[in-house]
Amino acid sequence: MDDNSTRHLWTTFSDDQIDLNYRSPDVLLAMVDVLLCYLEKGVEYVRLDAVGFMWKEPGTSCIHLEKTHLIIKLLRSIIDNVAPGTVIITETNVPHKDNIAYFGEGDDEAHMVYQFSLPPLVLHAVQKQNVEALCQWAQSLSLPSGKTTWFNFLASHDGIGLNPLRGLLPESEIGNDSNLLIVFYVQIMPDDFVMQLHRF
Repeated sequence: MDDNSTRHLWTTFSDDQIDLNYRSPDVLLAMVDVLLCYLEKGVEYVRLDAVGFMWKEPGTSCIHLEKTHLIIKLLRSIIDNVAPGTVIITETNVPHKDNIAYFGEGDDEAHMVYQFSLPPLVLHAVQKQNVEALCQWAQSLSLPSGKTTWFNFLASHDGIGLNPLRGLLPESEIGNDSNLLIVFYVQIMPDDFVMQLHRF
């Protein structure tokens, strides 16, 4: 910035992670160019990280906005035409009902959606020693088409959040008083092959 003017940068997550301004045609075209470069190199999977925050609209929560879905549809259309078989995976650590919106109509947005409800439901089942909630949830799952599926995982570098349980478990089981918020650690005894589970 040689002109000493003030510029404002949007940082949803941290000061060292500057959000892209997809409202700018130059930015959108540059990202399409990056996608095409990866497709040309034969990439098989494209992960869209924290995709829910892609579009910014002052005065809104800037998450799950319609233009975010339009950009994903654009990227899907490009992939389907340039490199059929390449898979888009969306990552949105949000409640289940919001997360599955990234499947779109089943053939126009993500092929795979991170299943963020699975890790805390498994943790809930272990902590409660009861799989009822996990089983009920699993039996309720449906996909919008045969062209989509879940990206199942049990942990990530972001840890296991409870927000994806909203709407699946009572708030009393996932709020600030929840036993799921108690942190456990495993201690392996040096002279014993027994692992001990401790509460903080």
